[in-house]
Amino acid sequence: MKRNFLQATLRWPLALTLVALASCGGGGGGGEAPAGMTTPSASTTLTATLSGGQETPPNASAATGTGTMIINDSAKTFTAAVTTSGIAGTEAHIHLGAAGVAGPIAFPLTQAPAGSGQWSASGALTDAQIAAFIAGNYYFNVHSMAFPSGEIRGQIVASSPASPPASPPASPPASPPASTGGGGGGGY
Repeated sequence: MKRNFLQATLRWPLALTLVALASCGGGGGGGEAPAGMTTPSASTTLTATLSGGQETPPNASAATGTGTMIINDSAKTFTAAVTTSGIAGTEAHIHLGAAGVAGPIAFPLTQAPAGSGQWSASGALTDAQIAAFIAGNYYFNVHSMAFPSGEIRGQIVASSPASPPASPPASPPASPPASTGGGGGGGY
């Protein structure tokens, strides 16, 4: 009899504790974002449209190009790609310089395959370089035999205004308080 009373006395607090823990929803504390919640992107995308009219001094070349630069903000690295048409490019670079100002070569671009008009580069950046890219102080420049100093140029600028980080989803509404009225059911 004593043993049955002890088992019954311990059973209810244990059952209530288990119910309380189960209603907490878990979570595990592993640091992962809950399902359905996204984290903000850690990259910045910049673009450029290349033309002879942007060269310093401008030229009448009919060649064109587009460029994209993606900066991984947390890793402080970049990847860049330029696609050209109407030009037999001999070399291409990313130069430091504001619009209308000729500047020094900062990063070389590689054409692959040769003669394709597809140029790319990747590398590490300093905080000062990231700030200068975001401020629009770098440009793509593609050189040719006809224009050895550069046939087409495009200032690298933000492709669209930065959007604020995603907000976490709203908390679900609080559960209404449990009914304390009669009516049965609800027992343990």
